[in-house]
Amino acid sequence: MHECHYGNAGIPPRLDGMNPIMCSGLRFAYERSEVVRGVDLEVRPGELFALLGTNGAGKTTTMDLLLGQRRPRAGTIRLLGRDPWHDRRRLAAEVGVAPQESGCAPELTVLETIRLWLRLHRRRDVHRAATDLLGEVHLEHRAELRVGRLSGGERRQLDLAVALCGQPRLLLLDEPTSGLDPQSRKHTWTLLRSLRERGTTILFTTHYLEEAEALANRLAIMDEGRVAFTGTVADAGGPGSLTGPSTTSPVRSRSPSHEPLPHTRPPSGPCEPGCKSPLDGSPSGRQRKPRYTRPPRTR
Repeated sequence: MHECHYGNAGIPPRLDGMNPIMCSGLRFAYERSEVVRGVDLEVRPGELFALLGTNGAGKTTTMDLLLGQRRPRAGTIRLLGRDPWHDRRRLAAEVGVAPQESGCAPELTVLETIRLWLRLHRRRDVHRAATDLLGEVHLEHRAELRVGRLSGGERRQLDLAVALCGQPRLLLLDEPTSGLDPQSRKHTWTLLRSLRERGTTILFTTHYLEEAEALANRLAIMDEGRVAFTGTVADAGGPGSLTGPSTTSPVRSRSPSHEPLPHTRPPSGPCEPGCKSPLDGSPSGRQRKPRYTRPPRTR
């Protein structure tokens, strides 16, 4: 069993009287297509919070706004008490990020990549910390392999390791288990639970209902750029309510349509960000109801 990568630094400190993530009335549009439509979110200290929705629901764009990578058209955002658009550099030392697209240089080896990021975060004992991190994401056997030769799932594991290099107080993970095989997904779930127990606050996006049930203290369901539901799994009807055999979820949308959120097959292709999809509010085409998938069960 590998040592906790925080080492002597201990558990990241919690915020006093302030939620690590707070946003209100968040809006954003790509040209004339509004993809984030008045999103309100609060994530409490030490929570594992799931942002759930189909491809094209607005999850990744919302994540970009939280990271300060895009400027909202309206609304306010606070990460650890700061505005991410204006204080992005200050937040970089305290917020770990794993986006959908890996930014790791393909010509570097896995070990070189981790050591590079550890040095950028001015970590001590880089060699030991790199070994511990690769152990936590189960990539020790890939240490000398170039990043460009990793599988898609292995790149997701490397992205998570990079996000942990700065011993963050807050983690923002965009579909962290996408492309993982069942065994790797199980390892990632175990690591995320361990990080939560150490005091790290985690917001992750997913379109896997079972994953949200298995990990999240609370969840929010996004539908067509809006938050249709926020609460615990119990609020949604208890364990199994989101992934049960029924064709219709007990969680009902708070959007004007008040239609239930069904469980069917996933969309046929990627819609986000900014593509002209009915889910993004395109004037052409008929609007599709949100559709979800479940990963293979892990035991």
